[in-house]
Amino acid sequence: YRTINELFEACTKNHAGRVAMRITRNGREERYTYADLRESVLRAAAFLVGQGYGAGDHIGLIGENSPEWGMTYLAIQRIGATAIPLERDLRLQEIRRLLRLGDARALLISDALRVRHAELAEGERAETLGVHSFEQVFQISDSAEEARHIRSLPTRTNPGTLASILFTS
Repeated sequence: YRTINELFEACTKNHAGRVAMRITRNGREERYTYADLRESVLRAAAFLVGQGYGAGDHIGLIGENSPEWGMTYLAIQRIGATAIPLERDLRLQEIRRLLRLGDARALLISDALRVRHAELAEGERAETLGVHSFEQVFQISDSAEEARHIRSLPTRTNPGTLASILFTS
C-alpha cells in the first residue's frame, strides 16, 4: 500500500465484520468493527470537509486514548490533511505554541479536554483556528449533506503527502 488511506480502505473492506477497536467506559465494553470504523471515519471526514478543511491543511489533535482519537486521526488522513498529534497533558500555553509552530488551521479535541482548555477558542488565533470537540465531529448531521461531503472526499491521496507533524521533547 502506498498511503495510509489505501491500507485503511483495504483493511476495512477485507475485515468489515471483525472487531477493530474496543474500549470499556463506565463498566461497559464498546466494540467497533472495521465497518463501524470506516463509517465513523467517513462521518468525521465529512465534518472536516463541511468546515472547509482539506488537502494540505494542518490539523491539531489532542485527547485521551480512545477510539474517537484514532477515528479522528484517520479522518484527517482521509481528507489529505496533515495531523499534528499533541500530548494530552500539555499546558494551554504549550498547546497554543505547538499549534502555531505547526501552522494548524484547526484543533480536534476530546470533550473532557475541551472543557479543561476552554480558553483555546479565545485569544490571538481565535479567528483563524477552528476548535472542534470530538462530540461535534461525530454528531449525526443532516444525512443528505453528510453524503454530499463524503462524495466530495478525494478518492486518492498523493503518496508524498505529509501524514503527521510530531513534536518531541
